[in-house]
Amino acid sequence: MKRIAIFGASGYLGTYLVDVARKFGFEPISFVRVNSTISTQLENNSEIRLVDVTSPSTLIGQLDDCDYVISTVGITRQKDGLSYDDIDYQANMNILCEAQSAGISKFMYTSVFKGAEHQEVGLCEAKERFVKQLQVSGIDYCVVRPTGFFSDMLAFLQMAQKGSVHLFDQGKQRINPIHGQDLAEAMIHLFRIGLPSFMQNEVLIGGPKIFTYRQIAEQAFSVIGQPTKVRYYPDWLRRCAIFMGKKCLSESSFGPYEFFLTFAAVEMVAPKYGSHQLEAFFAESKRGQS
Repeated sequence: MKRIAIFGASGYLGTYLVDVARKFGFEPISFVRVNSTISTQLENNSEIRLVDVTSPSTLIGQLDDCDYVISTVGITRQKDGLSYDDIDYQANMNILCEAQSAGISKFMYTSVFKGAEHQEVGLCEAKERFVKQLQVSGIDYCVVRPTGFFSDMLAFLQMAQKGSVHLFDQGKQRINPIHGQDLAEAMIHLFRIGLPSFMQNEVLIGGPKIFTYRQIAEQAFSVIGQPTKVRYYPDWLRRCAIFMGKKCLSESSFGPYEFFLTFAAVEMVAPKYGSHQLEAFFAESKRGQS
């Protein structure tokens, strides 16, 4: 039974990766931070190893009994005083260096859809700098680039519950977000094929349905049983916010907003995959709030 080391196993995608890997006959090894919240489900489905990916010494020997590595490590909301360079680049480099020492045969990394085209964004720059190192590492690699997760779309539901959804430029940009389980199944399938090397070094992937941001807002209001109320803002205001934010605020303060404001104007449509539906996800999330 092949063993897959999954870094970021306690996160949204990582939890699904552990479940799917077990389901498809792999032995998942969950690597999580020392102070992470570990669910009972994660404990029941995998061996847990506590590490600090920012400290290479805690990784020494941890991959010697593993065959493959998946890293979903990255900052979603900046905290603990750590930067994109600390986590999205250097922490992943620490994992990669240990993978090289352990003779890992395949390394999969989740990055950002169209991230290489938007390296003016701090998060994307750090991730793409790591991708370049992965490409020349000598390990068979695959970079997976999802358009966005269903969980990211919860911002629309939260805004709708407060009364109105705020969009730029008439909400006309399109996206096909993907459910974490669907993405996990696609990723693990690439290992299941059983070939000596990955058939693709880069996978662009989205969910089964394409929406405009306006349509996502409409779904959110439909789920809460309220008429759609959207407030639109001109695109020049978005551009101005990026300019002023980068000029006046620190990366730790503005980084997440820079990412959101930049990609709010980017067409995020990739090849379709999966079966989970966004409206059902919204409805399930709303029930979970009750």
